[in-house]
Amino acid sequence: MGNYHTQFSITLERVNEEEASWLRERLKEMEQEEDGCTFRSTLEGTSLWLRSTERLDDQLLAFLQAFFKEKRPNEYLLIDYACTADHPYVDAYGGGTIFVSAYTISWSNHDAWKNACLQELAGQVKGPIREADTTG
Repeated sequence: MGNYHTQFSITLERVNEEEASWLRERLKEMEQEEDGCTFRSTLEGTSLWLRSTERLDDQLLAFLQAFFKEKRPNEYLLIDYACTADHPYVDAYGGGTIFVSAYTISWSNHDAWKNACLQELAGQVKGPIREADTTG
């Protein structure tokens, strides 16, 4: 059986020295937790690069939300993610976007969009695929 993965790669820009110190301290604390840090990070210059090829979970979102609450209460970050698998399963692919701010974490994914489109088309098209009329 194959493994499913959620992949993302984002940067937090314009990181000043005070923010960098806060970020380093929190990342170090997360590394010392029982499960460790579930994503990789590189703080270089004024950018924090966050990424994973395995998963995107609440640990990252809580980390970012804490940062925004503490340091940038009027800003936000959008995280685009991809859902993949190491075998070509029919249901293995998709993705979406997460909005993170000091006060909100909101997900939008491929399945929600697809289902909204299908709801809109309900009754207009018979069956999952409508073949073109080629008789005429």
